[in-house]
Amino acid sequence: MPGNNTQRILSATIGLCALAAFSAIAGEVPRVSDSWVRSAPPNVKMHAAYLTLRNHAATDVEIIGVESPQYERAELHHSKTVDGVATMIKQDQIAVQPGGLLKMVPGGFHVMLIKPKQPVRVGDKIDLKFLFSDGTALTFDAEVRSAGKQMKHDHGSHKHHKMN
Repeated sequence: MPGNNTQRILSATIGLCALAAFSAIAGEVPRVSDSWVRSAPPNVKMHAAYLTLRNHAATDVEIIGVESPQYERAELHHSKTVDGVATMIKQDQIAVQPGGLLKMVPGGFHVMLIKPKQPVRVGDKIDLKFLFSDGTALTFDAEVRSAGKQMKHDHGSHKHHKMN
């Protein structure tokens, strides 16, 4: 019988170590908060998504793509104004340093959502997926908001984060 207790203790110890290791790894994945999509009239075929991404890892993370099943295409973009001229430039990748924060905001980095497959209305949830250079992906959703509610702080979508 003493052997069974030793095996149980050893199994429990291994299980706790595995759980601790998983928790440490899970804490290092990028996290998205405050994700939203600006509403637009029905005839507009492009929408912009905004969010905050925090890199909890000890190394850079590099977003190399974005997808949404509700749109024909999604792209990473950066807007800026130079000498009074506003430009929007497609980005092939966006790097976020360890412990860093990427704020996608109007007039800066954002996700362009091109050609919705169905009409998009205020209150709808848009499914998004960031693709990273290390082969992982992060899925999350963004609520469609009217211009007056775009700054609403929403922690409700945190439970939808998933690394593949």
